[in-house]
Amino acid sequence: SRLWSVEKFMERIYLIRDYYNIFQYKQEAEDEDEDEDEDITDPFADETMDTIVGHSQCYLESLWYLVDFSGSVPILDYKGKTEGQLQIDLSFVDEDGKPFVGADGLPPDNVE
Repeated sequence: SRLWSVEKFMERIYLIRDYYNIFQYKQEAEDEDEDEDEDITDPFADETMDTIVGHSQCYLESLWYLVDFSGSVPILDYKGKTEGQLQIDLSFVDEDGKPFVGADGLPPDNVE
């Protein structure tokens, strides 16, 4: 959730006050070295969390026939409403990540 709980807010309010007091002290100090920088974490920054916006389906049957697939599929939310598009680029590659081709430049007929 993007909203802070009361407990989280109370923890952060003290960090925010400390951050402000350090800022005020630095503004008032005249003899401070400008190269000196304290290691202070930003109290306003929140850890990033992954958020599921929906789901998409892409069938990998084209890889069975050694056919590349490039296109977009819709991202659907829990109600079935389209929330966005997912760009997909599927291609058949070897173990090194290079395009899989036979000696004649075509994909081989029998792949194990």
